[in-house]
Amino acid sequence: MRSINIKTFLNKTVIRKFIFISLGLFFLYNSIISFIADRFYSIEKSTLWISLSSQIPQKTDYDNLLLAAKLLPEEYDYHFLLGKYNLFNINTQSAAEKMNMFIKAENHFMNALEINPTRTEILSYLGWMYFSLADFNKGNDLFNKAIRISPNNYFVRAYYAISVFQFLDKLPENLKSIYLYRALEEIKISIELNPSLETSQSIIEILCKISLMNKDIISASKYIKSIKRIDKNNINIFLSTIENYINNTEIRKAEKLYIHILEKSIENNELTLIILRHMQNSINQSNDKNILSFAAQVFYEYNQYQKAIFFAQKAIHLQDNIVKNYYLTALSYEKLRQNKKAYDFFVKVLKLDSRHKQAEKKIIEYQKSLIIIK
Repeated sequence: MRSINIKTFLNKTVIRKFIFISLGLFFLYNSIISFIADRFYSIEKSTLWISLSSQIPQKTDYDNLLLAAKLLPEEYDYHFLLGKYNLFNINTQSAAEKMNMFIKAENHFMNALEINPTRTEILSYLGWMYFSLADFNKGNDLFNKAIRISPNNYFVRAYYAISVFQFLDKLPENLKSIYLYRALEEIKISIELNPSLETSQSIIEILCKISLMNKDIISASKYIKSIKRIDKNNINIFLSTIENYINNTEIRKAEKLYIHILEKSIENNELTLIILRHMQNSINQSNDKNILSFAAQVFYEYNQYQKAIFFAQKAIHLQDNIVKNYYLTALSYEKLRQNKKAYDFFVKVLKLDSRHKQAEKKIIEYQKSLIIIK
């Protein structure tokens, strides 16, 4: 009879136990993970789910979505919502974090497209993202792809128009008319597909903007009234109303409304900059000396001296005997420490109005201090 080596037997027994325990732990681990994944999936679908079409994920949802995407990487929805979260929260971040969130949004959207390459909402969001980077060719290709996949999708067509108008300033001048024409056509088609869009504030604002650009005062007035019924405090309505006033040569009304909204935005620097940017763009093409003088005064008061000089000079070019435009130019040059130019314009003020005490005082100060640059 063969003798058994106790040491060997014990070693083999330990090894067997180790193998059995390891296998047991492995299967237990997988069972637990599967249970968690299934459980999380069902909970997420039933109670934590966010509507893809109408809501944006909040910070409280973000960690759950990350876990869901990790446990169920083949699920399109989680990648889509992660992309949506990063995209729609970009503007709430500091400048340093914006690009990082932008890249995250792009990566999540691309992951979602790998799972389901026919999702038009993803293609539309990516199109918007590339428009925001002024990559209009790439953005246009993505929107075109979405429309080819779903030609009757009113959202894609309307979102194209909204994206064009949002980033219109980034478009090259030679392409603006092409993109604007298509934006208008896409709006018309989207309204045909979904007539309720006629009451959409974003769509009405775009139609209003197109009317203003075409100097169609009657249509613009109609759209302005429609938006006021929806949101009477909407800043875009005030700005559109001002444009309509300017187009209709109601300059005094435009000036009063600018003053009103600037006073309302006094504690909101971002809103103030939006209004001043609008003023620069809308008045820039004007040939009305009064609105140009008004713009010069406003930009001076808001410490934007180069722009104040620009508009004052345009006003002088139209009528060269208005004293306040020369005086405002002189003050602006003084603020920019361009003393010789400031002195020269103070002299011009005094030539036009020999009783202008402020200009006379400035000239004496310059002569006494010897700070005039020869």
